[in-house]
Amino acid sequence: MLFYVQFVSDRLEPYPPLAAMRQIEAETPMEAAEITLRTMPPPVENDGESFWARVVIEVENGSAKRALSIPMFRDGTIPIDFGLPAEGGR
Repeated sequence: MLFYVQFVSDRLEPYPPLAAMRQIEAETPMEAAEITLRTMPPPVENDGESFWARVVIEVENGSAKRALSIPMFRDGTIPIDFGLPAEGGR
């Protein structure tokens, strides 16, 4: 699947146009975030250790329709209490 990925330090920051986000081919949203982390540095704002990976999972009329915000750390780990929604869930 094709995902659009962006790293931000503030989860509430406005979404940019899809053209400004990295396109990643991956099996899952989490894999897309992990691949992006290997090729693009995360933001350095805030404490510099944690950030959000925004992964657009559905596009409609050239804009993000559905997306996930995944909390991550620089080493690629995610908080233990974070769980992605089930397939088809919200």
